[in-house]
Amino acid sequence: MTKKWVLSILAVLAIVLFWVGQPLYAVERQQIQLVYATFDPLLDGEPAMAANLTAVSSTPYALLQLTGPMQPAWADEFVALGVSFHGYLPEFTYLVRLAEGSDTAVANHSAVRWLGAYHPAYKMSPTLADGRLLVQLFADADLGEMETAVSLTGASLLEQNQTADLLIVQATTGQAAKIAALDGVMWLQNAVQMQELNDDARWVSQGNIPFTTPLYDRGLTGAGQVGGVGDSGLSVYDFGSGTVPSCFFLDDGNGGAGGTAVAPGVNHRKVVGYTIPEGAIADMVDGSGHGSHVVGSIVGDQAPWGELS
Repeated sequence: MTKKWVLSILAVLAIVLFWVGQPLYAVERQQIQLVYATFDPLLDGEPAMAANLTAVSSTPYALLQLTGPMQPAWADEFVALGVSFHGYLPEFTYLVRLAEGSDTAVANHSAVRWLGAYHPAYKMSPTLADGRLLVQLFADADLGEMETAVSLTGASLLEQNQTADLLIVQATTGQAAKIAALDGVMWLQNAVQMQELNDDARWVSQGNIPFTTPLYDRGLTGAGQVGGVGDSGLSVYDFGSGTVPSCFFLDDGNGGAGGTAVAPGVNHRKVVGYTIPEGAIADMVDGSGHGSHVVGSIVGDQAPWGELS
């Protein structure tokens, strides 16, 4: 055998051995971006975490990563399987609650790239310290049960906000870890001292120069006009959900003197329309408060007192 043939055979063997060592297809990196960590669950696995901050197998809350953007048909199929959606995380990942016994069917859905636990470690701010803590609950958590469970950790319950699904507690970091391990808890962070920065919102949307109102100065008050907003919602009416309407948007039909709440529509003094677009995953409650804040910024506030409403 000549030297030329030997070199040719060795070259072919090298190519064959190279391809044998390669996967049949390349897995495209698709990360889940959390405050705790950024990771690709297929390529990296889950991030390291303390044993007491690892979810137990029975927890119903999970991270559901899809192969791509959510499709309306997929959403319907997931809901039919008992999936409740609680938020979105990059990339193509949803924070969900799974119906009991549905995890296998959900994981086997053709659109699912990965299904994994929402660990207590993911719920805690990296700067969390002893003191006053905000405990954000899932919207489907029972507030009374959560108050009891949080108290059993040794933390002191200071306040609760049913509309925002929020508890404020006094706790140590050790107690916070126990709170994070409760199924109904979505997020934990230290409570900050609130400081009003845009309580007078009219100038913010009229040029953003403090305390100047160039639109009003030119006679543009918004009278007779309707502002449209697409956001997290408004807590404006019960809609049969037990929601307590926000005083900012409530119309009692009696000029604020007390009466039966008016549903949003042409007869409502403030909200002439409120709907969920077809195919959207949403409800008629502003769980985060963001939509209420944006609407307030757009339509302004009442100061000088009595001039605007």
